[in-house]
Amino acid sequence: MNELLNLTKIKTYLSSDCRHYLENAIIFDEIASTNLFLTEGGVHQGKQYSICLAESQTQGRGRLNKSWVSPFGCNLYLSVLQHFPGTPAQLSGLSLAIATVLAEVLTQYGAQGIQLKWPNDVLWQNRKLAGILIELGRHQNAVIGIGLNLAMPDELKQDSIVDLAEIMKKTPERNKLAAQLIENLLKALEQFKQKGLQPFLSLWKHYDKWVDQPVQVLMGAETVEGQYLGVDEKGCMILQTHDGVKRQFFSGEVSLRLRVISPIVKNTREYF
Repeated sequence: MNELLNLTKIKTYLSSDCRHYLENAIIFDEIASTNLFLTEGGVHQGKQYSICLAESQTQGRGRLNKSWVSPFGCNLYLSVLQHFPGTPAQLSGLSLAIATVLAEVLTQYGAQGIQLKWPNDVLWQNRKLAGILIELGRHQNAVIGIGLNLAMPDELKQDSIVDLAEIMKKTPERNKLAAQLIENLLKALEQFKQKGLQPFLSLWKHYDKWVDQPVQVLMGAETVEGQYLGVDEKGCMILQTHDGVKRQFFSGEVSLRLRVISPIVKNTREYF
């Protein structure tokens, strides 16, 4: 059985500079959504929280209102509330910064071959390992939610997703990983408040393996195809269409897919 989350154990893995943040942390056995808890105020039994973890979620969510399967005691479901003075536009690129933090934590933990897909998916061999959902809460607060697959039950495994246990061939240490993620996330949020996306761009480029690949951009009923050229300094995705025009896309309601053209049957396409 996977180890259950425990704030005392998590605290032992944190540096002395970050341990006090656990005074505003809470772990639920079950909750609708860690993000929802913090966006609605994060108040439980008279105390307000800025870090929320859960063993399971009944209404876990990803980008574009997709559900995030959240079985008990298997993965990490973590949300952090951070105050950002200024306008929502100043949060441009935050999802990319958080994705680079997650990629670095996993790499330092020993997972090799981590990839990032714009704007915030963490992949391994083009299979989803983790996702990030950023939502605006009250009083200029941003809630950063992370779902990380650690050891999915066999009956929930799919070809399109992967967990850390499969990648590393061992059971992940949930409390240690939670601590490493919390510590690096808190430091990154402070850095982002001061300098924006710029300090994270080189790491993003390191983990972004789709550069120069043929892709498909989905925007509701509209579809645009072209060559993915990476991101700009604001975190916008740059696409060169087939007619040579370069277009920029904000994350918003946009979805990016890798396009693979079969070398055997022309015009046959598969999408990840």
